[in-house]
Amino acid sequence: MSNAQSVAESSRTLAALARKGGAAKEDLLAAAGFLEEYAEILRREEELALKPENGNTRWTEEEEARLAAEYKRGVPVAELSALHARTASGIVSRLLKLGLLSEDDSNGKKRWTEKEEVQLAAEYAEGLPLEEMAARHGRSMNGILGRLSRLGLSE
Repeated sequence: MSNAQSVAESSRTLAALARKGGAAKEDLLAAAGFLEEYAEILRREEELALKPENGNTRWTEEEEARLAAEYKRGVPVAELSALHARTASGIVSRLLKLGLLSEDDSNGKKRWTEKEEVQLAAEYAEGLPLEEMAARHGRSMNGILGRLSRLGLSE
């Protein structure tokens, strides 16, 4: 549980106590309101901390060349993401643009089954590389990233 979630939970507890009544009802409601505002501040800080440093900056020719060399050496997307301080989907998109990646999405627009989602979550928890998850599921790396995001497991 994150700090923001803990503070928000405390706020809800205080609000519930206030609803039960008692002499300190106004004080409890005021404290609950304060904690809710504080939780929102913490949530924003946590979101900012998750964003990669270079997420909104242009790629330089030098960085593209370095990315290409690292990818050709077999560095996994997750590691490339950390090395370049960018999201995994940003790395995949740049590799596609550079013509270094040709994604095989044999499942196309086929819906994910619950069984596939459970398997994907287990593979993610094991630390399986993005490339291998894509190959196992017959889906593009962007498709895998999108599903991981929808499952709340990734960016």
